[in-house]
Amino acid sequence: EAEREMAYCDRHGIAIVAATDEGYSEKLRFIADRPHILYIKGDIEALSAEHVVSVVGTRRMTPYGELMCNRIIESLAEHYPDTVVVSGLAYGIDAAAHRAALAAGLRTVGVVANALPSVTPATNRALAEDMLRNAGAVASEVSSQTRQNGNLYIPRNRIVAGLCDGLIV
Repeated sequence: EAEREMAYCDRHGIAIVAATDEGYSEKLRFIADRPHILYIKGDIEALSAEHVVSVVGTRRMTPYGELMCNRIIESLAEHYPDTVVVSGLAYGIDAAAHRAALAAGLRTVGVVANALPSVTPATNRALAEDMLRNAGAVASEVSSQTRQNGNLYIPRNRIVAGLCDGLIV
C-alpha cells in the first residue's frame, strides 16, 4: 500500500513529508493532533516561512467582507512582504484571501480536504494553479486511497490554524 501511494505521488509531483522530516512545518509540529503525513504540491518551504497568517471566513462573503480581506492582506504585504497566507481554498473568503495574496505578491498555501492533485471545489483549480506558479503550495493530509467525504473539512481546519502565527477570521 505504501509503495502504491509513493508511486501515485511520484506520478503527480506530490511530495510526502512526515512529521519527523526536516521539511515539516515547525509550527504544525507543536499542535497536539498534528497530521503524521502531509502531501504537498508546490513549494514545501512556503509552509515553514517565518511569517505565516491564516485567513478564514464565510463561504457566502459580502462585498464588504471581500474588501476588508483585500485590505488586510495588502497591509500585511506592505509591512511584512515575506508573509505567507494560508487558507482552505474553499468558496468565499478562503478563495478571496488566496487571490488577495497573489495580487499583493505574497505566497499562499491552500490546505484542502481531499487527495491531491485534485482541488475541491473544482472551480478553484485555476486559482490553485496560480498559487503553484507563484511559489505557493497546496497541502493535504488525505491519501490517494481516501474517498472524498464531507467529514474531512473540520479536521482540515486544524492544519490551517496550526501552520500559522496568527489567524484572521
